[in-house]
Formats: sequence, C-alpha cells, structure tokens
Amino acid sequence: MKTQFTFPPLPFPSRLALFLFGFTFLVLPARFVHAQYRAGLQGTVTDSTGAVVPGATVTIVDKETNQTQTGKSDGGGTYTFNRLAPAPYTVTIEATGFAKKTVDNVNISGETMQGLNISLDPEGSQQSVTVTDTTPPINTATATIAGVITAQQMQSLPSSNRDPYQLLRLAPGALGDGSQTGTGQSYSLPGNGGIGGSSSSGSIFAVENRAQTQGNGVRTSGNSFQIDGSQVNSLAWGGGAVITPNQESVKEVQTQTSPYDATNGRNSGAQVLIVSKNGTNDFHGSAFFKFHRPGLNAYQRYNGPGSEGDTDRLLRDNNRFNQIGGSIGGPVWKDHVFFFFSYEELRNSGRDQATHWYETPEYDQLIAQRKAGGVSAAIAGFPGESVSYQSVAANSGCAFAGLSGAYCHDVPYSGGGTALDVGSPLPTPLGTADPSYLGNNSPGIGGGFDGVPDLFYVNTVNPSNSVNQQFNGRLDWQLNPRDLIAYTVYWVPTSSTFFNGPNRTANLWNVNRLAYSQGALWNHVFAPTLLNEFRFNAVRWYFNEITSNPQEPFGLPRGILDTMGGIGTSEFQFFGSPGPGNFAQTTYNIRDTLTKTWRSHNIRMGFDGYRELDNDTQTSAAIPAYTFRNLWEFANDKPRLLNGNFDPRTGIPTSATKYIRSFIYAGYVQDDWRVNANLTLNLGLRYEYFTPTTEKNGNISNPVLGTGAQTLTGATMKVGGDLYKTSPNNWGPQFGFAYSINPASNHLTVVRGGFGIAYNRMQQAVTLNGRSNPPLVTNVNAVCTDTSLINCPGVLYAASSSPTNINGYPSNPTAIATFGPNGLPTSGAALTITGIQQDLPTPLTYKLSLGVEHALTSRWILSVGYQGSLSRHYTRQNNLNWIYYPNLNPSISNFSFFSNDATASSHAFLTEVRHTFGNNFTINGQYRYGRILDTASQDYYIDQYPYDNRFAYGRADYDITHNAKLFGTYSPKLFPNNRLLKTIFGGIQISGILQYHTGFPWTPIYANTGCNVVYVGSGYCNLRPGSQFARGSGDTSNDTFKRAGGQFPNGGLAYFSIPTYPTTGAPPPPGVGRNSLHGPNYFDTDMDAQKTFGIPQTSIFGENAGLTIRAMFFNIFNQTNLTPFNTGDGNTLITSSQFGQSQTALAARVIEFQARFSF
Repeated sequence: MKTQFTFPPLPFPSRLALFLFGFTFLVLPARFVHAQYRAGLQGTVTDSTGAVVPGATVTIVDKETNQTQTGKSDGGGTYTFNRLAPAPYTVTIEATGFAKKTVDNVNISGETMQGLNISLDPEGSQQSVTVTDTTPPINTATATIAGVITAQQMQSLPSSNRDPYQLLRLAPGALGDGSQTGTGQSYSLPGNGGIGGSSSSGSIFAVENRAQTQGNGVRTSGNSFQIDGSQVNSLAWGGGAVITPNQESVKEVQTQTSPYDATNGRNSGAQVLIVSKNGTNDFHGSAFFKFHRPGLNAYQRYNGPGSEGDTDRLLRDNNRFNQIGGSIGGPVWKDHVFFFFSYEELRNSGRDQATHWYETPEYDQLIAQRKAGGVSAAIAGFPGESVSYQSVAANSGCAFAGLSGAYCHDVPYSGGGTALDVGSPLPTPLGTADPSYLGNNSPGIGGGFDGVPDLFYVNTVNPSNSVNQQFNGRLDWQLNPRDLIAYTVYWVPTSSTFFNGPNRTANLWNVNRLAYSQGALWNHVFAPTLLNEFRFNAVRWYFNEITSNPQEPFGLPRGILDTMGGIGTSEFQFFGSPGPGNFAQTTYNIRDTLTKTWRSHNIRMGFDGYRELDNDTQTSAAIPAYTFRNLWEFANDKPRLLNGNFDPRTGIPTSATKYIRSFIYAGYVQDDWRVNANLTLNLGLRYEYFTPTTEKNGNISNPVLGTGAQTLTGATMKVGGDLYKTSPNNWGPQFGFAYSINPASNHLTVVRGGFGIAYNRMQQAVTLNGRSNPPLVTNVNAVCTDTSLINCPGVLYAASSSPTNINGYPSNPTAIATFGPNGLPTSGAALTITGIQQDLPTPLTYKLSLGVEHALTSRWILSVGYQGSLSRHYTRQNNLNWIYYPNLNPSISNFSFFSNDATASSHAFLTEVRHTFGNNFTINGQYRYGRILDTASQDYYIDQYPYDNRFAYGRADYDITHNAKLFGTYSPKLFPNNRLLKTIFGGIQISGILQYHTGFPWTPIYANTGCNVVYVGSGYCNLRPGSQFARGSGDTSNDTFKRAGGQFPNGGLAYFSIPTYPTTGAPPPPGVGRNSLHGPNYFDTDMDAQKTFGIPQTSIFGENAGLTIRAMFFNIFNQTNLTPFNTGDGNTLITSSQFGQSQTALAARVIEFQARFSF
C-alpha cells in the first residue's frame, strides 16, 4: 500500500513556529543516512593568574577514530566544540607566550555539553605540559539532572534480562526498584496502567517495553526514549520503547530526570538517551553465551497465608533458555569509514500440560459425513480441527462429567481410558432443535445413543518454541573534513509457534513479528562556527496473524457449548479458530538542527517533524461466535445465541480496520551561553504541536456532549474528521544555570538549577478506545427467545465464502441498524460508548530543580538538592452515567469518558555521594526523600468518588517517601608481583545494587455494594470508608504484612466504618483519603561476580583480549519482598478476611551464568 504524506493545515501558532525555524532546512541530501553526535565541550582558557586568554588554538582529537577539530578561544577566553561522539579525547591548547598544554583522556559523555577549563603556564617555564585529566567529574556546563550508565558498567552491574532499561532506576531523581514477579516477569509499578517491562524469557525482544522507572514524579507513560538521537517511542503506549537495544551495541545510556534542553521533545518525564557503539580505528568485538536454568533458582519463602514450606504454592522462575550474541567493529577505511555490527538471539521452548473436554475424532468424522453441507459439518471436517492429545484422563466417565445415565453412557476408548456417548446426530433437517433437551443437567441425546464415543477428557501438551533475534548495524563515513554520513539500524524479528486456544492441530499458531528502527544522519560543516545536522528515522513494528496462519479456518464461525452437567462452558474447548491479530504501527521523523557558535554562545535551532501511522484492525472480532445447547444442535446448525462485531451499515461482520493518522510539529532554539569561567546559562524555547487523531477514510467517531441537563440525552456522535481539538499554544521555555566555585580546584563546587515547561502527547491506547463506537461498529448479541429455538431473531448461522477467508461472511439483516440524527441507534439494546474530551488541552509539566555538587576530593563527590514538578492536564477516566444520573441517554448503557483534568505535584530532596573509578573502586549512594501527589496516577483511573477531583487528591500510586540506592564495583589488584598468583586470582570483579524503600501507598475499600451505587446495574462498585476511627500499628515491615490483618490485626471494620449511600443518586464524599495507607517495605540486593582470564596477545585479537565468566545473583539473599497492594484487590477490602495481609510475593533468588569473550 502506498502511503500518501498529506499534511493537514496548521493553526497560526504552528505556522509561526515553522516560519521561525523552517529556514534551517537549507541543504538537504539526496540520500539520507543516521547516528548520534550531539555532545559538546565548552570551557575557558586562562593564565596562571586567572586572566582569560583570547585567541588560543584548541585542538580536540577523538582517540577512537582520530577525528580532529580545531578552534580558537574568543575574546572572553571561551572555546566550544560540537558534534562530539562519546569517547575519550585529547585536548591540546597553544597560545603565544604560553607553554603548549595537552590534556589526555578527557572523557566526553553523549547527548550533553560538558565543561573543561584550562589554565596555561608561561612559556619560559617549560616547552610543553602533558597531563591526564584529573578534573573532578562534575559537569560545569549544564543544569540538567542526569545519570549515565557506560558500556563498562553495563557489563559489570547486575541487570535483569540483559535489558539496558533495567538500570534507568540508578539515575538521580529516578524511582523504580527493578522488581520481578515470582515467575520472572517485570513487575509493574503501582499506577502503571498498561504495558509493562521486559521479562526473563522476553528480554530485549519485547516490543513496547515500558521501563518501570519514573523520573521527577511523572508517570511512566511520560518517559521518552531515543537511540542515536531518534525517538523509538510507541504510538499506542506512552513510555514504551519499540526497540530495546542489546547490551553489546550500547555505548552509553543517559537518563535525564530534569532536562533543560529545548532540542528534545516529549520530555515531561525522564529522557532516556542511548548512544550506540561505533567502529574505531582498531578492531573490537565480543561473543557471549548466557545460561538460564530453573534448577539454579530458589523458591519463594512466602507466597500468601499458609504458603511457607508448600512447594505447590511457592513460585520460582522456571524459565529455561539460552541467550547468545556478539559484536564486531572496526575500520573499513582507517580514519574515514567505520563499521559496527551486533547480534543477539534467544531461543526458548517449553511444554505446557493441561486437561480439558473435547469432542472425539469419531464425532468429527460422523458429523462431517452425516451432516454434509452444513456449517458445523464444515468445521468438524476441516483438516486439523480434531484435538491433538497425549492420553485420555483416567476416571473421566459420565459420573465425573456430572451426567446421569439418561444422558450419558461410558464407552471404552481405543488406547485406554473412557469416553462418553452422549447421543447421536438428529435425524431432522439442518436448522432444527433437539427436542430431548430440557436443561443444562438434562442436555438431550439427539437421535439417541449409538455407542460412538462423542466426548472425552484428555491430557494435552502445548509445545511452544520461539526464536527471538536482534540485528544491529552502524556505518560512519567521514566523507571529507566537512561532511559526515552515518547509518544505524536495529532489526528485531521474532517468531513463535504454539497451540493458540484449544489444542487442535489447525491451531498450531505461527506468530511472526518484526520491529525495526533505521535512520540516517548527515553532518555538514559550513564554517568552523556553523554546522548543520540532518536526520531521518523510521520506527515500525507489525504482524499479521492471518497471513502467518493459512492453515486456520478463519472463514468458519466459532462454536461454543453451553454447560452440560458438570462440563462448564469454559471446560469444553470451542470449535473453530481463535481470533488473529493484525497490526502495524509506523513513525517517520525528520529533524534538522543548525548550530552556530558566536562568541561564548553555542546556539542550536531547528525543526522536528513526526508522521505517525497506526493501522488498527480488530480481526479477532470479525469471526462471529455462536453458542449451542449441546453437541447435536451444533451438528444440526442450530445455535441459540450469536455474538460478534458487525458493520451496522451493511450487516457484515467487520474487522473495524482503521488507518489512524497524526502528526507532531516542533521548532526549537537553545543557547548554551558560557558567560564566564564560572557561569553557564542554558536558555531554550521549544514549540510543539500535536495534531488531533484522524482516520484516513473518516471511519472514526467521538461523542459530542450536550449541555446542562441534556449533557447525555443531547449527546451526538461526530463521525470523521478530527477526533478532537488539540491546543496549539504549547510553548516550552527552558532556563538553567551552572555556577562554578573554585573551578580550577580539586574541591570544585557547582551550584545548578533550572526551570522548564515540557509537553507530551496522549497515548493512542486511550484515544482509540472508541474504535467500536457507533455508527461504524455495532456489537450484535442476538438470542433465541423460546426453548424450542423457533423464535431466534438475528441468530443467522453462516460461514464465509471460503473456509479460510475472514472477510467473506454474509450480511446479517438484523445487524443493519437505523441511526437517528444524533448518530445513535433508534432501536435495539443500549450500547457502550467511549468518548474523548472535545477540547483537549496538552498534558504539560513544570520542572524545577536547585542543588549543589561539591568535590570532597578529586574522586569523592557530594551533591544535595531539590527536584520538583507540577503536572497539569493529565488524563483520567470516568463513567458519565454515574455523573449525570438520572438524566441518562436510553441508547447508552455505559459512557466511558477520558478527560485531561488530572493534576500532580512532586517535591523531593535528593542527596548523592559517589566515588568515581580510582584504586579499582567505584561506588554511588543515593537517598531521596519526597512526596508525589496527584488526582489520578494513570489514564485509566476512575476514583471511588468521581464527582470532585479534590477528593481524589492524594499520594500517587507510585509514591515512595524514603528511597535509598547503593551500587558500585570493586576490582581488587591481587598479587601484582607474583605472575602465577596474579593469573589465578587476578581479573576478579564484584559489583552490586542494593535498594531499599518504604513501600507504596494504597486505599482501603468498601465493595459490598452489589455494584449498584447510584442506580441498579450501574457497575459502580467501590467506595472508600466513611471514616477511620482507630489507627493501625503503622509498622510497614514485611513481617507485619504477612500476619492476618497486617497493620490492622483486629480486621478492617475495627478501624474503618462502612460508608452510607443513598439507594439512588451520588454517594456522599468519602471520609478517608485516597492512598492514605502504605507499605510493605522493599529491600533487595543484586550482585555480580566475574573473573576475566587474559588471552595472550595475537595479531588477530590484540593485547586486551579476555574471557569473562560471570555469575549474576538477583535477590542474592532470597529476601522476601511482598507484592504491593493494588486498590480493589481482596486485601484492600475492609470487610474481607484478607484485609491488610499480603497474598503474594515478588521473585525469589535467580542465578544466571554468562561467558563473554571480548577483544
């Protein structure tokens, strides 16, 4: 399908922004290619007295690629270098009358401007001076609060699932504990609301990986991810990364929790900036093998009341897999062209056992022959529709099935076991009912017993196999001194095979998915002080389970059996195919940045444009599902109930395919101004416009509310066009400063602070929740109204034009609806409607910070400061039927509505002590004391009192009061003078991450309402207590929450009162605040131990080759950490015996081994 890039008209502020910033598209390449060079170095050259030295020649050389830049200090002694790759550099300074000075090993981190002041000695003292950079590692050029994880740390620190995003929680101002579930999945933070993080078996191959870390008190959905300067964010789920790069490909991960840089958008939460590895003038590479086996892992010590010692209830990570990968990089043409390639693979297989009821192959053959020409006969006779089983379960006769001898006979089954003869096909024509059916316990026998086995209870095995791969490639070409061209790609194909739904041979499902990010960069230097960077990027992921499963009868309807005796509806495995998925999500990004260095100003300005395409198809709902009272009415094509999605205009079952389109336009200017040797200002302005969501063919609708008492009764459905209106006034100023005290001293002190306004787009998982709104889609639930199944309006049993064609089902006249002028049906059952606020303000966050960073010594750094945020216009959900009762619209049974009126605030005191690598030891300790308050912690939150946001204002679901982190590495130098002992005991490294926090808040709930609050059948279930009249113990230890009642040992009703509420109408405001309780605590220690064996120098691998054997211990002491309480669970209900007591726990100890060769 050819995509038309038709851009909608912009509002005036957007046109103004484009006019201001659009001129940066001065020169466009004929062919686009990508990488990341956005770091810089800025400083002041002075003499020994502190006077500035203008006109000094400063040369900087990348020690990896030998790329060189030269500049001069201006009249204020300031020099500036841009487009630097993260790497170690050599900086040389020459000035008339001064000795030449060379500073070696100046380490540049990616994505940010760094400061380096240089003092020159008089020429007469010596000809030249060469020193190693010993400046305290404090950035003097930015106000941003950030943390950096290097490639070396990534290979040293314990990181679950080889996922680089698991270490984001180590950044200052970040909250997250990296916890896992008892089965090896990433545990989602309370209030996450949607997708989660990676799992041990999914690893880096998980698409839409939402790292469970939030920055500066903002929801996880506010995080943004970039790889090499290009966003890889999901369209559907905010904070989800489509690509998770493999560790072998990552050079650096920087997590900015308070950024003050206008060049980056979607920046309300944490900005995660990944720099991929590049080739250098030397060949480097790696190869690894990771080993994960359940036998190495411990069982939990607790998993609910009475679980201690019960291995049937205690969990462990039972995943079994191998993970391999490697990398290689080097020069193609030394000093000019470099390449890098990495690969990672995870193969996983398993066998899940289950026992269920199925029809026998003999029944399928009988129906296909006796009822030929019928729809059910086509299902029964379709190749692969019979069960694939291992054995017939023992003791599974009629008595076990709960069927009397009048309706069931035991029949010995070939190969052992017992099957059930429950009758025979009806002799009557197709479309007639079974007259012997009397009820679920007397389900009828059709034409009578015939001795043929019809049902059996069988043991099945579901063999699952998956192959997950990630390919990464990068090419950098320094075409000439003025032009750099580069290209990067991450290509992630995954495939898996398993029985989807019932163990029928045709249901051996094939899922082939592809996610990729690829793009390009062209850097052009117009002059030493003027350069342009152009980027193009495409991010996509998609799958089509219709084309990958040609063996499935998607053109035959699904058959479900009612309860028969003791065989429940869910126990008998349905006939036909499961619903396939069909999805494609693509983002194109064009970005151009012009950088001008003028005096001590480093000015960047440019344009950022995104084209977002989301092909949303509900193919699983396009297969009609029919319910039958027994096997013989199924065989006779006589259902009693039909359910499915139909196009009400045609009556045809529909996939409701929608081609969703949206755009983001942004312009920005940023000035990093080195005012003097002590002061740097970061000044920026970003304009961002998020267009409304549209559907290419107008197949989308959104309710427009009425006014006053007619808010619901006067609602109309708006079809096509913009789904809603968005705000065009999204101006985000950024201001930051960094002031250095004693800049030339080993006791450097930097005072830094900033303020900024950040905007973010709404996640399409919310805006597309109305995909099934009328008049484009209707759900038909047609049912027979009499026991003889004669009066069955709308229950039309039919197949598609071909057994494999999902789009060929005939029209059902009953599904054709008549709509009134308001776009709602004029007759039939009331519908569920989902709406989005029509005038939708853009979610925004005000960010602010102020702190001091002080070098106690050249290696020990202390920082203390404040970090805060105020968020406005965040999304929450409501049910408007509850709000506007009794003025309800009779056509609407449930009115789900999303509005951007939630608020939040975060205030935190941050302190950090760190020791950088010296004497083979590095350590970082962080402590955060803070409070995050909001009215809704995620987009789907509906408060227990949804009438007034003031009563929802309380601690955020993910708030933590006290949070402490300690992490570091130690590489002892043992026996340096003894070659033998050094070989045996040298190369050892130990690292660890220790984390403690005081737990998350939770809300006590009263739920014995019958879900009839406001009116009968409202679905309004939960209320907060009327009051709390007694205090609990306040102890938040794990031991407390293991005991019955936890903090409330006498039961919930001894501390909280049952709320009163009227029979109809709104309840009174709650007497207990949201998230007024908290705990249990969390404490975890992860460790990593590794031993590197050096390999003798060779011409192939050089002198630094080695083999590292690594053991990773997660929760090494098998500490019990209890699962956080989630509001509405049984242990939050004040009338429940579970109240206050933890019912489950997080992961026990997990051990993984890895061998890695590097050179």
